[in-house]
Amino acid sequence: MTGAGSVLGGLAAIMLILTVLSSGVTWIMGSDRALAVSGYDGAAPRGLGVIPSRFGTPVRVNILGGLVSTGLLVLAHELTHGSTTKLFGAVLGLAVSTTLVSYLGIFPALPVLRRKYPNVPRP
Repeated sequence: MTGAGSVLGGLAAIMLILTVLSSGVTWIMGSDRALAVSGYDGAAPRGLGVIPSRFGTPVRVNILGGLVSTGLLVLAHELTHGSTTKLFGAVLGLAVSTTLVSYLGIFPALPVLRRKYPNVPRP
């Protein structure tokens, strides 16, 4: 590509990366909070159920998530033999597929809830 096509392609790539990043950050914040609350309630290890008032975030779960994601990144790097193209494709594919799987249960729930509970106000 040359000219405007190259510029638009670069902008599209930047927007794709920012979109995937923001989606990942949102999901990890929600899942970390859910894991911390389940630890506080006793459904997960109690040590994960600590939310310090100083930070207001589940620090232990955040650190655990960072360690797990780093381990998976190193594993993916080794499985792709250090190929950045294959690594990017694997990470992007995982992010897109896990986001898709989560929405597959959310969207069909709307018509079911509207049919079963039609009088409940919804924004």
